[in-house]
Amino acid sequence: MLVGTKLGDIFNFIYRLAMIRLLTVKEYGTLNSLISFSMIVLSFSPFQPVLTKFIAGYAAHKEWSRIRFIVRRSWRDIGIFSCIVLFIFLPASGWIAAFMKIMEPSYVALLAFFIAGGLIISVPIAFIQGTQLFVPLACLLAFAALCKLLVGVGLVLLGQKLMIPGLAVGGALGGYIIAPLLVVLIGIIVIKKQFALHPERTNINRIPASILPVYRYLFPTALVIGSFWTLTNIDIILVKHFFSDQAAGSYSVAQMVGLIILFLPGTIILVLYPKAASSHAKNINSRVLLIKGLIIVAIFCLPAALICGVFPGQVLTLISGKSNPQSNELVLWFSLSMSFYALSMVVIYYHLAVHNTKIILPIILLAALETGAIFLYHPTLKSVLYIVLGCSVMTFIVSLFMLRYIPNERNPKKERADVSSIAGTGQL
Repeated sequence: MLVGTKLGDIFNFIYRLAMIRLLTVKEYGTLNSLISFSMIVLSFSPFQPVLTKFIAGYAAHKEWSRIRFIVRRSWRDIGIFSCIVLFIFLPASGWIAAFMKIMEPSYVALLAFFIAGGLIISVPIAFIQGTQLFVPLACLLAFAALCKLLVGVGLVLLGQKLMIPGLAVGGALGGYIIAPLLVVLIGIIVIKKQFALHPERTNINRIPASILPVYRYLFPTALVIGSFWTLTNIDIILVKHFFSDQAAGSYSVAQMVGLIILFLPGTIILVLYPKAASSHAKNINSRVLLIKGLIIVAIFCLPAALICGVFPGQVLTLISGKSNPQSNELVLWFSLSMSFYALSMVVIYYHLAVHNTKIILPIILLAALETGAIFLYHPTLKSVLYIVLGCSVMTFIVSLFMLRYIPNERNPKKERADVSSIAGTGQL
């Protein structure tokens, strides 16, 4: 997983490097704000973590008939939801572009297809992650990142060669649109192969004719993950709205360093989440997984933040090739805030894996606090980052504090009954 996901991270990193060098500061600021906007929207539709949690629980008890049922219904329901997203975003593209000071509404229209694709790939990714097929998962993530890199860079270079301005930001978004289609095709092959290895032993008619137990957990998960990604991305959108294009571009260039640190724990979460969910379904205490995850993330993030604080200009020049005083002074604050958010992400996903919904309200309030504070007080770019840093520290502290509300896993019979109830057995 470490090799595969880090290979994917390298491709994503090269993609960002290519875009930050091929595009102007203004164009990169536009691209970055669109990506941040899409991440917030996708996080409020967290089909992937919810499906992963339930598939991991069913796989722990070898209930493959239920996994088949969830996968089949998810393809249909998420496909319908993706179409609804397109019908909402396409007419609203002009208003969204105006708010974000983007001159081309067509970029937002392309973003709608990117969001729809991001929703659909949640089915194969959730199946592979939930069944803990980590080698295919790592290969798939790396392949998707490579496709995004090749398509995105290829379209941008084609636009520059043919002198088509729209293929600058639009071409960069093209990679985000093509990659999900390839992931879906490969995911279907992996799913069919696994189903062939586990033939049905239960009549499908005996499975509850409703996926509501799974989607019932979608709402609290959407609130938690959506609020968290709002915390990590809303500053980009508001900076694009309140500041000049040049300032927003400089802010996005500096954020490149923060993104590297934020996504360092990606591998840890991909492994921790299904394993914690599986342990919870078996009534096995999984707190040790959380502790190990936090230690590993801290080992990655803290030295990186220290290097960024000591050599901000050199780091920014090495990464982006676009070093300027305005961006340099932001690097330290980005590295610190994203380090705390990276640690918080590990704890928050652990809360979701063990079904602790009491984390919802604090995270929502923190997201509202950061959004409102930036909206009301934004004299300089650095003042925006001070708010982001303060909220990142509070998020980490609150997420640790809320661990006390996770019930002790001491009663296997009761836990098994609870899992069965959630899964749709019993009276459902």
